[in-house]
Amino acid sequence: KVKKENLSEIEDAINKINSLLNKISNKNFDSIISQVFEKIEANKCEEMINGLIENVFMKAVMQPTYCPIYVKLLNMMDDKYGIIDLINNKCLEYKSIIKEKKLVEDASMTEQEKYDLFCKLNKEKTYKAGYSQFIGELFKNNMITELTIKSSLSYFLDNLGKSIVEEPKGTYVE
Repeated sequence: KVKKENLSEIEDAINKINSLLNKISNKNFDSIISQVFEKIEANKCEEMINGLIENVFMKAVMQPTYCPIYVKLLNMMDDKYGIIDLINNKCLEYKSIIKEKKLVEDASMTEQEKYDLFCKLNKEKTYKAGYSQFIGELFKNNMITELTIKSSLSYFLDNLGKSIVEEPKGTYVE
């Protein structure tokens, strides 16, 4: 276990909240969320809220099956702290996840490098699916504006259109 030394009180609280979020499920939601809000209240500041939102976004795009739980948490946070603008801004920031990245295998690559590239492409595919599901859940729960969802959709469709022309059988089109 690698742990940064000399953490600030806020960084330590964010790490503890992150640890709690790693354990969250539908069954223990209320218990975990009460602990999360205790930590927020003990250190309530802009850095704490921003750090928590960043963690929730990363977890949601990496673990799409938990998107409804993370949206429920963000909804509760919005009720207490008014974070809708932060969420919309974070969605616009995160839309770059769905941009196509040209990663291609070449003949000079070792088997390990080819495997690493394969893993990276799969991880990016998971991020794209997670981001899409997450913004859908946010929109369904009135957590982001129509402008934010239209911007993300337009960005995705533009990238898809370019990819279909350039590489119709590529991973992005898939």
